[in-house]
This record gives sequence, structure tokens and C-alpha cells, in this order.
Amino acid sequence: MCEGAANGDFRETSQLGEPTLSGPWERLLPGLLVGSVGRNNRDVLAAEGADCAQRRAHEGGLMTRKLILVLSGVALACASPCLAQPDANAPSEPDPLAGFYGNTLRIAVQDYRGLRFFEPDHTYHDRVRGQVFRGSWAVEGDRICTQSPGFNRFCNLGVGKTPGETWLDHDPYTGNKVTFALTPGRQDDR
Repeated sequence: MCEGAANGDFRETSQLGEPTLSGPWERLLPGLLVGSVGRNNRDVLAAEGADCAQRRAHEGGLMTRKLILVLSGVALACASPCLAQPDANAPSEPDPLAGFYGNTLRIAVQDYRGLRFFEPDHTYHDRVRGQVFRGSWAVEGDRICTQSPGFNRFCNLGVGKTPGETWLDHDPYTGNKVTFALTPGRQDDR
């Protein structure tokens, strides 16, 4: 008769003769992993006269399968909240200036003609009569607001526009009509 066969407490040992389970796991895992299915199968094997080695192999196979199921369940439980979280770096809505990047915004108001180039990092630069002015931009509602050191802050229509579009707005300080034209590619001011 196998040692521990009567109570189903089979102890596997390593090549050095040490038990593979120890401490609280020694009693917890056989109960969790064998469960009622393992006990029923063990009783059937005992009634059919299976020898100790067969019972031990059968119990080990059941334990391995159940261990895999338990560990898979734990892994899914731990991974599910992570997978359900939205990507922190993913934009929550489309970039309202996506059509501006790599393109040229032509600005005309009375005798002023300039070119503006927007970048995704919220910077821009203007080229006017060979001079370059740099600043930053932000979207506020349906307006693009620009600020360059030493100049007034301007907020004008333009959010969501695409290359090829032209639109009108007014200078917020003078009330003069401003024409904006978003042209494909980077243009030169000459």
C-alpha cells in the first residue's frame, strides 16, 4: 500500500529527497487543486485496484491541470483591470490642429502678409518679410490662440480646418478683417 494512500496525501520528493511542497502550501494546495473531482477519481482508482504509482501519476496530472487553471484565472484577474484602462498617452479626441502640421497658414490683414507654421508640440513660428517670430499656441473652444513674446495674444477661428480651406475672421484688437488660408506643404514668404 502507498504511504498516505488512504487519506490522499501523496508527497512527491525532489531528487534530493526533500518534499516539493512545504509550510502552509503543503496542506492548502492538495485540497485546492485536487478538489472533489480528484477525490472521486481517487476512489474509483482505489476500487479498481490501481497501484500506488498509477494513483500518484493520476493525482499529479489532475493537480497540474487544476494548478494551470487556477494560475490562469489569477493571471486573468490581475491583467483584466490593466487591459481595461485606457492608454494614458492616447488622445481622448482627435487633434483639432492635425491639418495644420506640415502645412502653411497664410494670414492677410490690410497691409500685413505672413506665414504661420504650427507644430504638434504647441509651438509655432511666423515668417514675415524675412523675419521669424516664435511663440506657442493653445486651443480654446473653437479658436486657436497664439502668443509670441513682445506681441499681443490673438485668438482666431481655425480649429478643425484642413489644407485648401480659406476663412475670414476679425482682428480682436482692431476689428479689421483677417483672411486665413491653409495651404498644403511648407511655403516660402518670397
